[in-house]
Amino acid sequence: MTQFTDTAARTWTVALDGLLLNELRDTLHIDLADVLSATYVQLERDPALLTKALAFLCREQLASQKVTASEFSKALIGRHLDEAFTALWGAAELFFPAKLFAALSSRLNDERTAMDEYLKMRPMLLMFNQPEVPPDLREQVWSMLGDVMRTLGLQSSPGAAPSVSGPASTPPTPA
Repeated sequence: MTQFTDTAARTWTVALDGLLLNELRDTLHIDLADVLSATYVQLERDPALLTKALAFLCREQLASQKVTASEFSKALIGRHLDEAFTALWGAAELFFPAKLFAALSSRLNDERTAMDEYLKMRPMLLMFNQPEVPPDLREQVWSMLGDVMRTLGLQSSPGAAPSVSGPASTPPTPA
């Protein structure tokens, strides 16, 4: 079992079991055992989703300590979110058989690498989204980028997190 603390110095234990994972999947549509999806990447990148999953996984502890899900959520910020994800990841490592955990770990590392590469390329990609860039050049660049991403296997599987490249023919709009 792995633990994390919140801003109120409360300690929470994360432990996984088959029935709990099934209930989490059926209730919140968060499948911690699916190696084809980027669930752990989504949890790592989305504090709201991580907090929601943890509140579900720790719900018996919340009830026994008389802490609401809202109070729990408000006490998970900053480094506490990092610790909470680390605890969840540690619980996965303890629960899953070695081969399945290795596949989950590989998927997480691949997605982290893809995001790092995207973030390095983002300034250049935004440059090609400017109105002064001829549409045919923009289309060609995005098409080539999509080809490269597919070749490297960096586009997400069906049901996974959105692809870091987006559709090859439609560039993202600036924020």
